[in-house]
Amino acid sequence: MGLRSVFVLLAVAAAPAAAQQLAPLEAYGALPEVSHVAISPDGGLVALREVTPNRDVVRVVDMDRMESVGSLDVSRVKPWRLLFTDNSHLVVVASDTMQSYYTDILWEKSEASIYDVRDGSTFRLLHGIDQVADYQSGLGRIVGRTPSGDRLFMPAWVKDPVGNRIPGIFSVETDRRAARVIARGRASTVDWFMAASLRP
Repeated sequence: MGLRSVFVLLAVAAAPAAAQQLAPLEAYGALPEVSHVAISPDGGLVALREVTPNRDVVRVVDMDRMESVGSLDVSRVKPWRLLFTDNSHLVVVASDTMQSYYTDILWEKSEASIYDVRDGSTFRLLHGIDQVADYQSGLGRIVGRTPSGDRLFMPAWVKDPVGNRIPGIFSVETDRRAARVIARGRASTVDWFMAASLRP
C-alpha cells in the first residue's frame, strides 16, 4: 500500500465522527512503513513515522492539499509517541540508550520535544530546567493538558533544597522553554492524575 493510499484512509479517519466511538487506527492493522499516527484537533494535519531503507522521519501531511508540510529526522532515536497539542505543535516522545558516566550500566533516556509545524523549529520539554533531577528516564510522560494545548502537565523527579529526589509534576508551556513545579508528592507517590479542574 502506497503512502497516498494511506493518506486517503487517514482522511476518512480524520473526518468528523458521528455519536459512535471510532476504533483506534491501530485496529486496522500495522503497515510496514508507517506507524505512530496522530491527527491534529481540526483534522487538517496528520503526523506519522515513515521508515524506509533510506530514511526514518516523522512527517506532517496537510490533508487538504495531500502534501508534506514538514518532517523531522528521528533516525538517531526511538520514537514512542506522537501527539498534537493544538493545530500547530506536535509532541514527539522518543528515547535513546545511554551509558552511565560512572558505570557500564545502560539505561533508556526518554524525553519529549515540541515540533512547530509553522516554522520547523524544535525544542526539548523540561530540558535545562534547574528543578528537574539528573539521570532520570520517563521525561516524556504527559498526564494532562489545557483545552487550548498551551500547557502540558508532565511528571518528573524534582530536586529538593538538600539534593534529594521527590516525585513532582510540572506545568510546561508549549510555545516557549518554560516550566514550573505545581505539585510535589511523597516517597510513596506512584503516579499522577489530573482532575477536570487541572489540579493534580
